[in-house]
Amino acid sequence: FSGGVDSYSTLIRKMNEKPDLITIWGADIDFENTEGWEHVKSYIQEIGKKYDLKNVLIKTAIRRFVDNSELERQYHEILNDNWWHAMQHGIGLIGNVAPYAYKHKLKTIYIPSTYTKYDKGIVCASIPQIDDEVKFGCTSVLCEGIDFNRQEKVNQISDYIKKNNDNIKLRVCYKSKDGENCCNCEKCYRTIMAFISQKINPNDIGFKLDKDKMQQIKEEMTNKD
Repeated sequence: FSGGVDSYSTLIRKMNEKPDLITIWGADIDFENTEGWEHVKSYIQEIGKKYDLKNVLIKTAIRRFVDNSELERQYHEILNDNWWHAMQHGIGLIGNVAPYAYKHKLKTIYIPSTYTKYDKGIVCASIPQIDDEVKFGCTSVLCEGIDFNRQEKVNQISDYIKKNNDNIKLRVCYKSKDGENCCNCEKCYRTIMAFISQKINPNDIGFKLDKDKMQQIKEEMTNKD
């Protein structure tokens, strides 16, 4: 559970199952970045407390025990993508959760999907053809949410906010090192606009915007090649 659109939409759909929220330190936040991690930890623990769910925090050297620079050099041309996204992160995150799942006899690990079952030609380390084939002990894995594209997930979160008057805060940014949304990257931009389309104020869900920032976003998106 990262707190992003995919994670939160999965949580909303599975809330009645009272899932454990498992968050990995060492995936998007480097395990030497203590300050950034403390922010993320506080953020997700507040979510666990709000919904009466158990937080599970796992620290890992998942992005360090392999030589990423060498793997990038050898395989980038073949993959046309970086090693982490194309080859490592799905099975890597599942592997880090496996000891906890085995110890507590979890029936299912939900790994929120990035893409839909309708997307073709995707190079990604986390897809149903990989995730859903992983099984150990009594545990199986489900790449959850493949029936919904990102905008549909945004719509589900927006509907949940309106229906429940819930003060959800999202953490979507992969550029920021402090665990917050930078409001300057492409992913922040498209998430901001997706929620505006649903009449949700981005400032209410974890972004920091003013008129100047909105004008900047408009100009950059309009002029983007």
